[in-house]
Amino acid sequence: MKTLIISPNFNGRKTWMRCAINTAEVLVEQGHVVNVLTTNTEGQVGYEDFNGVHVHRVNSKILPDPLNLSVPNFFLFVKALSRLVKKYNFNNVIINKSWFVTSLLACIYLRYKNIPYYVQLDTMVGKVWFGTSKLMNIAMWIYARTINRFILGGAKKCIIYHEGLIPVMKEWNLSYEVISQGVDIKMYENAKPASDVISFKKERVCFLFVGRLDDIKRWQEYLKVCEKVKQKRDVCFVFVCGNKHEEKRVELQNAFKTLDIKFYGYRSDVANVMKACDVLVLPSKCEGMPDVIMEAQSAGLCCIASNVGGIKTLITDKVNGYVFETFDELETKMLRLIDFKARREHYSNQALKSVKKHDKKLVGVRLNSLLS
Repeated sequence: MKTLIISPNFNGRKTWMRCAINTAEVLVEQGHVVNVLTTNTEGQVGYEDFNGVHVHRVNSKILPDPLNLSVPNFFLFVKALSRLVKKYNFNNVIINKSWFVTSLLACIYLRYKNIPYYVQLDTMVGKVWFGTSKLMNIAMWIYARTINRFILGGAKKCIIYHEGLIPVMKEWNLSYEVISQGVDIKMYENAKPASDVISFKKERVCFLFVGRLDDIKRWQEYLKVCEKVKQKRDVCFVFVCGNKHEEKRVELQNAFKTLDIKFYGYRSDVANVMKACDVLVLPSKCEGMPDVIMEAQSAGLCCIASNVGGIKTLITDKVNGYVFETFDELETKMLRLIDFKARREHYSNQALKSVKKHDKKLVGVRLNSLLS
């Protein structure tokens, strides 16, 4: 079985999407010959083999936040796509995400050539996902109902990562299958606690935040909650922010010296960091199907997250974690988890049981069955 995945970002130095990588890896395990057409925003080589996946990159320019789009040379991208299609005669083509330039270019070419394709998506900008800028939200609203609908409408089937997108699929009369992006449970379950985090934590309860320092993550509001919680309990906090916000990270570390917070940049051992902490907090305004929650649950952390997007698929309030609507509610639930160790352990045990249905091996079997 020969499969092509088209993704705007694949194994980049600042990769913020694991879903395309997970899809490629699980299909390789299922015996597929997988090629990936992606962009070259961060100066990587034009071709490489990555864990058995053949990765082809087209030179691109990056549009910074809030757009955060990788824009390849249109002609070169379509030329590369045409060359791959002719060379391999793929059994399946998957467009990963539907709101990027790569998605639109691929869709136009594939529809023109009458080549069937699938679309994978964890959310839908302008429909169930909105940013913090009113102008951007207007643009997203229009995009969702024009270009995005054009891309999805031509798909053989939409592969959606969580049940929260089913109402949109039904509203637009789209064929769909719910298959999550999956998580390598064993990798996180068997990780060793990071020694530097253990030394910092000592015997205290440690709350972890993993993500970009963007407004959509509401990290500033969360920091204010941390300050309130710290006034009431002897706890500590860890932020893993990546390299993108290095200057801001250093500034924050200096500003919050007395709050027992560690602000880390890029960590290649996030699984080990998770294993050393007690609770993951994800306070985002909007989310799709967040990898970080599945990873944290696999590592044995109790999770508290805002009640949005695919989070509701992963966390059932007061069953395997907490969800919250307001930041006052977040503070209350953080305090409960500090005071009741048994509750933390119960939620983390229940979360580990529930996340097993998202194990990458099971996802691979389901994807292979759909594509065969």
